[in-house]
Amino acid sequence: EIFHSALQFDISRLARGAPIRYAALILTGLEDERLDRSATGVWEARWLASGIDENWSRLNFQDIHNAPVVQSLLPPLGQANLGPLAVNVFEFSPDQLTLLQQAVVNEQTRLSLRLDGPQAGGDNLFTWDSGYGPATRGNAPALLIVAGPPPATPPPVPTLDFIVVTSTPTPENVLTAAAIVQTSTALATQVGT
Repeated sequence: EIFHSALQFDISRLARGAPIRYAALILTGLEDERLDRSATGVWEARWLASGIDENWSRLNFQDIHNAPVVQSLLPPLGQANLGPLAVNVFEFSPDQLTLLQQAVVNEQTRLSLRLDGPQAGGDNLFTWDSGYGPATRGNAPALLIVAGPPPATPPPVPTLDFIVVTSTPTPENVLTAAAIVQTSTALATQVGT
C-alpha cells in the first residue's frame, strides 16, 4: 500500500514582488510504531502544481497521488531521520525560492505539498504530527518564509490573453451580402474554417 500525506498553506499574505530569502517546510514526528528501521526507503516532500489548489477539500487519494509535481524539496529522509518529536526541515533551494516568488507574483494564494513514503518493500509507515486530533502533541506542520520588504512599485498583475469575437454586421443590401459570402468562401478555402 502507498500512503501520502497532503498539506496546504495559505501564502496570500506574502507581498507581491517581495524577495523571498528563505523558505522551509517544518514537520515534527508523531508515531513510528510501524516504521521498519531495517528498511532503506525514503520519504520525500513534493511541491504540487497549483491546478490542484482549487478543490482541495474535495480531493481523494487518486487525485493527490496523480497530482503533477513541480519540485521535490530536499533532503529526502531515511529511517534514521524519523522519530517521535524529531523535527524534519525541508529547505527550499535558491531555484525553488525563485519559483515561489513567481507564484506569489502570479497571484497564487496557496501552496500544496505531498509527502511520499517508500513505494516498495514491506510495511513501512511513519506519521508526522498534523496538529489535529486526539493523538496530536500540538506540533502542526509549518511553512516558514522569510521575505524582504515589498517593492515600492509592485510588479504588474499577470494578464490573460483574450480573443474578442464580434458578429458580422447586417449587410446594407444584397450586393454587400454576396460580396461577404464570396470573401468568406475564399478565406475558408485558403485557411479553413
